[in-house]
Amino acid sequence: MSVSDKLASVVLATRCSCSFAAVGLVLTIIAVLLDGQPQAILQWLATLAFVLGWAASYAGIFQGRDDWLRGACIKAARWWAVIFVPVTVANLFFAATSQLPPL
Repeated sequence: MSVSDKLASVVLATRCSCSFAAVGLVLTIIAVLLDGQPQAILQWLATLAFVLGWAASYAGIFQGRDDWLRGACIKAARWWAVIFVPVTVANLFFAATSQLPPL
């Protein structure tokens, strides 16, 4: 398979990656203007957008897979489960224990 056969797939993956990066930047800009819980939610959504953009770049551009969209979704879900879910659980634990009265 030649490079030109994969070009359409790579172009779509590039557009998808750039779109997710743009969404992440917009969400980050809006989050800077807010405070409290809305800011935290937008920051997490921006992080998800950047992760999805990187996963699309990885599967569609670097690996040049034909099923790059499926690969990107699986890769993003794995990264999210391995990195961000444990961090969230740890933060919730520390937030809950900081609210306990001293012994």
